[in-house]
Amino acid sequence: MKAFMEPENQKISKLPKNYTIPKKCAVTDYKTSSGVLLLIGGCDLYVGAPYYVSKAAYATGIDLCYVLCDGSALIPLKTLLPECIILSFDQFKFEKHEFLLRRITCCVLGSGLGRLDERAEAFVKGIVDKIRVPLIVDGDGLHLWDKVNFTYSGTVIFTPNRNESEKYLKKVDLKKDIVLKKGPVDTILHGSSEIVISNKSGLRRCGGIGDVLCGLLAYLTNVYDDKVLACQYASLIVRKASYKVFKKIGRSTMPKNIISQVRAMKL
Repeated sequence: MKAFMEPENQKISKLPKNYTIPKKCAVTDYKTSSGVLLLIGGCDLYVGAPYYVSKAAYATGIDLCYVLCDGSALIPLKTLLPECIILSFDQFKFEKHEFLLRRITCCVLGSGLGRLDERAEAFVKGIVDKIRVPLIVDGDGLHLWDKVNFTYSGTVIFTPNRNESEKYLKKVDLKKDIVLKKGPVDTILHGSSEIVISNKSGLRRCGGIGDVLCGLLAYLTNVYDDKVLACQYASLIVRKASYKVFKKIGRSTMPKNIISQVRAMKL
């Protein structure tokens, strides 16, 4: 039995001709004017996921990235991501750092998060329930969302792969939430509509491509008020970038190559 009912109203999505990622660059710009990401993820097993999310977000146009991670991932992430502001769960103090939550424009929950103990779960719940920006839930965040009773009331974008979409998502409310199901064909579910994205993508299915997608979403949800449109463009761009890279280097394709293709904006 599926975790949620899929709508019957289906349409095919295509990337507009000559589309490029919006650049909001002007002399009047200032740091944070193009978006601030809060990424909650990273543990002893998974450092790569938050790395690729933040790198993709920066490559797309986000101005600043805060990372909250398990203490075991703190030093590796600080070494890999000098451009990010990184705190462990234990270092974050609400009375001292709550101002960060007022600056962010998007939050990604779950990239490399791993399984949390009760204390860490309570901490993450306290953070998520306070934010008032679009929330992207990926990876281990999907497990956490099913387990913990969050009171967050904003728009949630879930990004499951095939296995995760069958296992989790029991609490999805498609009246307000969005599901971007990743696979050979990407599917976006919201309300009574289903958008199918079947554009060519690279055949390489290595880990980290979904993290690149989350990084793009972090920026595009800041650019577009229509979050379904942001999901469409994020999916289309990653698919096209991976296809171009795969045509060049085939099985050697890695997430960093896809990020470089996105950065070039020659999609």
